[in-house]
Amino acid sequence: MLFYVAPTGCAESKEDSTTPTEAAGDVVDDDSAVSKAALYRPFVARLNSQIRPALVERAARDDFQKGLERRLAAAVSVAEKRSRLPESKRPDLDLNYELTLQEFYKTRAFEPLFTKQGRLTDPANAIFAVIQEAPTHALNPADYWVEPLTALIEKSDAISTTLGSAPGLELNEREQLALAAYLELNAFDVAAPDAQTQVLEMLAAEGAENPVPRIRGAYDLYRNGQQQLLDVAVELEVRYGDAYLLYLRDMSLGNLNRLSPEEVAKYGDEVHPKKVSELVLARLTQALTDYSALRGAAAAEAFVRGFEPPLAQYALLKEAYAKYKAMVEAGGWTVVPPEDLKKGSRSPTVLALKERLKAENYFAGTMDNFYDEDLTDAVALYQETHQMEITGEVYPMFWSSLNILSVARMQELEVNLRRYREAHLVKSDKYVFINIPDFYAELWDKGARTMRFKIVVGNTKQVCDPTTRQWKFVNATPTQHAKLEYLIFNPFWNVPARIERDEYATNIGSNASWLTENGFEYFSARDGSTVLRQLPGTENALGKVKFIFPNKYNTYMHDTPKKQFFEYPIRAFSHGCMRIEDPLVFAETLLEAEGKWDDKTIMAYLKERDETKIDLDHPIDVFIEYFTVRVDEFGRVHFLADIYKIIRSAVDTSNDLACETGARGAVVPAGADYGP
Repeated sequence: MLFYVAPTGCAESKEDSTTPTEAAGDVVDDDSAVSKAALYRPFVARLNSQIRPALVERAARDDFQKGLERRLAAAVSVAEKRSRLPESKRPDLDLNYELTLQEFYKTRAFEPLFTKQGRLTDPANAIFAVIQEAPTHALNPADYWVEPLTALIEKSDAISTTLGSAPGLELNEREQLALAAYLELNAFDVAAPDAQTQVLEMLAAEGAENPVPRIRGAYDLYRNGQQQLLDVAVELEVRYGDAYLLYLRDMSLGNLNRLSPEEVAKYGDEVHPKKVSELVLARLTQALTDYSALRGAAAAEAFVRGFEPPLAQYALLKEAYAKYKAMVEAGGWTVVPPEDLKKGSRSPTVLALKERLKAENYFAGTMDNFYDEDLTDAVALYQETHQMEITGEVYPMFWSSLNILSVARMQELEVNLRRYREAHLVKSDKYVFINIPDFYAELWDKGARTMRFKIVVGNTKQVCDPTTRQWKFVNATPTQHAKLEYLIFNPFWNVPARIERDEYATNIGSNASWLTENGFEYFSARDGSTVLRQLPGTENALGKVKFIFPNKYNTYMHDTPKKQFFEYPIRAFSHGCMRIEDPLVFAETLLEAEGKWDDKTIMAYLKERDETKIDLDHPIDVFIEYFTVRVDEFGRVHFLADIYKIIRSAVDTSNDLACETGARGAVVPAGADYGP
């Protein structure tokens, strides 16, 4: 593949004063030369239209494909050296995905994908504009070669401009006369099959054999510039390809929590560590193939933006991140020394408190030292958006939250944005979304939230893992993506073995009538094992109904007789399953959508002493995630309790979860079931 930038201004310039005599020696010294040369003019005229493309092709000392092939081979060589040498002796990183790019370009004979004639194509430019938005995602643009790419683009533009103003490669009238005279003088056979090729070789030759030396000079200038442009074009193509793959990897394709059905069939629900690289590289190669089928800048931009997390919350968190980043860059807010204040108090601390709340747009009243109604409302709103008891008055938990530094809030948003990119979320028309630290579940249908209701999630009990020597939240509700397939009314509760061992075994062993008195029994499961279960009834831990989305953790949503826990703002009290405040309302919504809800029938089910299962004809996606920041419908940013210390551990990499083996109880075996 060859490319060139067409010079402008092909007419004779003042500097170009070459005469036929100078060009052809002493052969043209009177008017008779013109008449003789006229015999060759038609040939020269035809030839003139071929000089530019022929010399341009010759100027491309090495074509793009060969240059690209060599460049990628060099990158592979650097990567091999880096893999062999100790870190202190390794050469600098060249590319991240040199082998993937090399294999892909082989399939297209090293034809360019992202560039044309040394410049990014319109689709590639559109995607580069998206990549330059990396900071809005709390990503570092340096990770995507933004600065080197910008420099390459500028260099390409400069070289192209220089080439565009280079001397012309066509013959002016005098030069045409001189060439015709030269050919006549040498009895050149213009009818020969390779006549044009021979003359073109003359024009590209150095020294006295060239009948028009100016063309050779222009050719030299053009050749040098063209080679520079070729080198830049190859580097731009390669580095852009690496940036494209890096960006898509970080935005989505490196996420192993989202597996396609084909990937599950090949790798299983959990990808073995040795297969992770294979899977991700296959995705990246497909992204290159998909790009090659795109047409136009708009399609390219839409394609890349399609890799961003599909929930609207992600865009809202980006806005919140920008807001808090700006606060940090402006110096952040000032810590307010805690003081026992009440409505009506007067104190310098009141003014400091107002200034602090104003920094996050909670307070917009009079800036003085009086604890007025506006400040009461501002404190109450802050408490509401931070999962506190809403009193409008200050107390220790309020002060602790308030005095978290702005940079820490910004870092918390950074981690949450990353967790969205690493989440199980996929595009879905209808789904249940559960954010564990929010303690709410939401039902979404065609982009609209149709329900939002309180839930209780897994408690914060910790044990020491002897393998990792880290505290482990054994009852933590796990994040996952599953399908809600059926409901069970009047359910039994099959008690997980670990809960039976930890919470019931002692009572059962010491009291022969304990099972009967408390509504439990043992039964034989299909696999022959004996299982403890609680009978349906008002005291059953699962209440009147449970919602099953089959998963490896054996977690589900269910009713509960312990309604008092829904009064707390932070509701981490279960063994891992999710308790629902109004389960029958949720059940009615799901079943009514499929024409399966009938009040009399459902009430009859609830009065029976056995289970009733109702399948959903259209299973619903269930996404269970862990985010400690959300933005509500009023645009208010809520900072939520990091109950399992996941965000804290990501922000502060110091090993604050380290423990001594055997501390605080027994370790739960891997794969143990969760409970309600």
